[in-house]
Parts: sequence; C-alpha cells; structure tokens
Amino acid sequence: MVALVKKDLVESLSEMAKNSEALLVAQYTGMTVTALGALRYSAKQHGVNVKVAKNTLMKIALKDTPYDGLSDSLSGQNIFFFASDIVAIAKLLVAAEKENNAFKIKVGAFANKLLDDGEIKQISKLPSLDEIR
Repeated sequence: MVALVKKDLVESLSEMAKNSEALLVAQYTGMTVTALGALRYSAKQHGVNVKVAKNTLMKIALKDTPYDGLSDSLSGQNIFFFASDIVAIAKLLVAAEKENNAFKIKVGAFANKLLDDGEIKQISKLPSLDEIR
C-alpha cells in the first residue's frame, strides 16, 4: 500500500515538472507554520504549485525531465516551487528570504539551465509578465 502511494506521488511530481517552465528549490528549516502557510498562499496566488517531498522521491520524479540536473543539489529539508513565470516566483522567493532568516533559496532550473541563488536573485529584478502587460 505504501509503495503505491509513493508511486502515485512520484508520478504526480514528474507530471508537474514536465508541465512547468521553471522549478525552484528552497530550504525552509526553522520556518514557522504560519510563515510557511503565508508563502504557500502567496505562491498559489501567482499560479505556482508548491510541494514538500522527500528528496529521494523528488530525484526519482525528476528523472527524464528538464530538471534532472537538480538532483545533485537535493539535501536537507526542501520545498519545491513549480512555476510558469520564473520572474514572478523569483520575486516572491527573494522577498520571502528577506522577511524570514530561516528561508533560503538554494537552486533552480529554467529553460534547461541550472540556476544558483545569485542568478535567481538577478532574475527577480526583471519585470514579471504581469508587469509587462
């Protein structure tokens, strides 16, 4: 029974990865439930899927997706942001990192390119799709 649940979760995560244009990973160790809930709510408002999953399951899910290269960076408590607008989610995560010392942007991927936290911060300075329109 547990194996079936894990298999379904891996399939769901893999499908989410294949349908996303960007995937960002952050560490949330030490965040309060309230702060994490507020972050999830803000991300949902921007059309971002937010998932917390075991790194082992995420590594399996990312195989054969554009984000397979992220597997080497997965350690510790991670939260995953699947987005269609890289700039909007980058802005949200940079703001969350400034507000909460326990939240740390780790790595991401967009357009088949791995991004470190510095590159994600640079992307956050660009205008988002909503701002351009």
